[in-house]
Amino acid sequence: MAVKYITATCMALGLVFLCVEMLPGTSATVQAGTTGDVDAYTKALGLDAPIYERLWGMVVHTFTGDAMSLVYDVPVHHIILERLVLTAPLAVGAFVLSALLGVYMGVCAVAYADKPLGVVTSMSIGILLSIPVVWMAIMFIYGGAIGLGIFPFGGADTAVSFVLPILVLGISQGMITAHYTRVALRPVVGAEYIHFAMLRGLSLFKALMRHGLPSIASTLLALFGLQMGFLITGVIVIERVFSIAGMGDLFFNAVVLRDTPLLASSVLLVCVFVIVINAVCDILAYAT
Repeated sequence: MAVKYITATCMALGLVFLCVEMLPGTSATVQAGTTGDVDAYTKALGLDAPIYERLWGMVVHTFTGDAMSLVYDVPVHHIILERLVLTAPLAVGAFVLSALLGVYMGVCAVAYADKPLGVVTSMSIGILLSIPVVWMAIMFIYGGAIGLGIFPFGGADTAVSFVLPILVLGISQGMITAHYTRVALRPVVGAEYIHFAMLRGLSLFKALMRHGLPSIASTLLALFGLQMGFLITGVIVIERVFSIAGMGDLFFNAVVLRDTPLLASSVLLVCVFVIVINAVCDILAYAT
């Protein structure tokens, strides 16, 4: 199992390296600009070595943790740690919101399927699922920052600055959870243990919350594990929209500046994070 994950991670790093190599320009041309000596920068950065040597060196230095940024000329892990401080609250807050909101709306859509609340909830899930995250972010900026004037346009100066990004990303991801929760709970409504719980005086909503959700726990855990990978993509987009200098901004700048060691180390961190989260979710799913 470990060999499979390591192989997949190495393939991801190699793919990142090759994609950056295919882009026009290098770190040497970026740093040299229009007046610098590109050849001198190329030799100083070691970009004149054969491509297989640079690929192997990138993989080795990335896994050993001693990679140096080609642009900033500092250890890569220092830069990543500085950016993680901003990205972690956004990612954790969005995940918690998406899980709670998604499960609640999914249960409501099933429990009140033949009532106005259920119809409105199902329609809301469909509408919010169809809205691109960038458009939703712009709508929240216009409403919360420009219209109400309560929240800042962007940045990460205060805790309030994270409210709009967390809401946008949490709602966007939460509708996926709501959709799958609704689909998984529909067959449970006719189960005997749900009818028995209702005979004891519980409403259908409470019966699904207490007894229905545990029966689909493995499905939800698998979904949460998959969503962590999608959450990384959402974080990259949201941080660019709200001008948060976190990991998303770091990914973007690493590509623009052709800083392959920085990009590779960032990708490795994401790969390890997704693998660990999915492994934990799988273990919990099997335990249930």
